[in-house]
Amino acid sequence: MLRVKNLPEGEISVLDCFAGKGLIWAAVENLSGRKVKVMPIDKRPDKDDFHLYGDNLEYLETLDLSRFRVVDLDSYGSPFRQLEVLFRRKYKGTVFVTMILDFREPGPDDMLIAIGFTKDQIEKASPCFCKRSWEYFLQYLAVKGVKKIRHRSTKRKHYLALTMA
Repeated sequence: MLRVKNLPEGEISVLDCFAGKGLIWAAVENLSGRKVKVMPIDKRPDKDDFHLYGDNLEYLETLDLSRFRVVDLDSYGSPFRQLEVLFRRKYKGTVFVTMILDFREPGPDDMLIAIGFTKDQIEKASPCFCKRSWEYFLQYLAVKGVKKIRHRSTKRKHYLALTMA
């Protein structure tokens, strides 16, 4: 429902970077009653429908992202590297993120450096960063200029809708 309630106005074109079987966007189209055009990316060997096969980071680096009003980063884990590409390429649009935090790991060092920690601090106190991973992720988004975030969280899973302008 987070996707349904946070769809942009007008035509909906989605770059689905972890497409899987395409169930999420089929459900969004059904629940919203709106037509959704999806360009799926996945490297699952069992996919037999149309999709871009391979590493979504390579596609994010090369595709014309302005063609997509929505980018979906529904990863199992952290889509930090994909977000970094979107920020660097100055993507403008809605980004849906699924972030599954493992509290035994502090998160990508680059994210912690972006919010002001030094490599030395990260190396010396790595376990200390684990308990505040979610807070640091939100700080990272703020540092990167994200002004509007809607989210739902359950335990260590976080679902976000970001407006990148």
